[in-house]
Amino acid sequence: MNTTDNPEIQIFQLNGVKHIRSENVISLVRENKMCVIDVREEAEFKSEYIDCENILSHPMSVIMDRLAYIPKNTPLLIVSSDGVNSTKVANLLNIQGFIEVVNLDGGLNAWKIKGFKTVKNVGYNSSNSSQSCNKNTCGCSCEGCE
Repeated sequence: MNTTDNPEIQIFQLNGVKHIRSENVISLVRENKMCVIDVREEAEFKSEYIDCENILSHPMSVIMDRLAYIPKNTPLLIVSSDGVNSTKVANLLNIQGFIEVVNLDGGLNAWKIKGFKTVKNVGYNSSNSSQSCNKNTCGCSCEGCE
């Protein structure tokens, strides 16, 4: 796996967290050789996520409650919108003893810029979720914001 100690796309980093660019991990994701952990909130995940079979949604807000559901001995690709929250979760997983944890450098945004596939749930209406959005404040790119 072609990882780096310092991200190349995003600015935020934490010592000890490994980063990988979309183009360097796409084959592992397609071949289900990694478990993708999406740490965005439920509304974000339900509206769009990486197109792969081995993906789990474990929002950052509840990640400590979900540790038992994350495979410990499987390579993990941690994903957020821009790579910031996923870097924080990757650091947490490292501290918790997970093996081979990497952050998707630049997050889902970088993935899409490279043209890699996502699943879009066009029928999902985020206004039906329990999340309430204020204009330009939620940061989730949901349809609830104007």
